[in-house]
Amino acid sequence: MSRTQILALVLAGGEGTRLRPLTLHQAKPAVPFAFGYRIVDFVLGNLLNSKVSSIYLLAQYMPHSLIEHVHSTWRPQVRSSGYNIDVVLPEGIAPGGRFAG
Repeated sequence: MSRTQILALVLAGGEGTRLRPLTLHQAKPAVPFAFGYRIVDFVLGNLLNSKVSSIYLLAQYMPHSLIEHVHSTWRPQVRSSGYNIDVVLPEGIAPGGRFAG
């Protein structure tokens, strides 16, 4: 029996101006929330529990902590189960971590 291939694009580029000072140095999806979870973890957990096979996080604002979190926390467990998760950055990131499009 073949597995259905489903692709998810998650918009994870929020600057989070209403969450300052928490978002001064990281994107809103990467902000720690509770018990070591990040805001993005709730979305990723729901997608994986729904058997979404490929997940792409579209990041813009200060994506470094989000990339580090996904690569260290999610990618190892996702890849071992045959799924895929990646952070996608726009071309033309300007100084300060913003898209210069």
